[in-house]
Amino acid sequence: MNRYKNLNKLSLPPCDSDPQEELLKILDALVDNYGAESITAFGSCVRGNPTAHSDLDLFVTRNHPPGTTHPRWEGRMAVAARHPRLSYDLLVLRPDQWSDQRKSPFGVYSDVVEHGLPLYER
Repeated sequence: MNRYKNLNKLSLPPCDSDPQEELLKILDALVDNYGAESITAFGSCVRGNPTAHSDLDLFVTRNHPPGTTHPRWEGRMAVAARHPRLSYDLLVLRPDQWSDQRKSPFGVYSDVVEHGLPLYER
């Protein structure tokens, strides 16, 4: 059983290997190694218009352990260990921060709220 949803609704940018396999490397790393509670895709891959220069934009919620100062960097390090060949970018917030941000989103968070595609939820 696949623990991810909506993967068939993504338009992934081209890469030099199977984009779906590369996507799974990223998602598995975020869930298994980083402890993501939810993962939502947004941006051009959700809108259906990625180019060769696009990346996969992912919004992640995670309860960070005490002392975590750079959650985005830690997420990228967890993913880097799987050596994905698909370009991606991460935004990371704790669930309580996301709850606050959703109430009056601005900038990129508006895109997550209005057009985000849920891929995983614990």
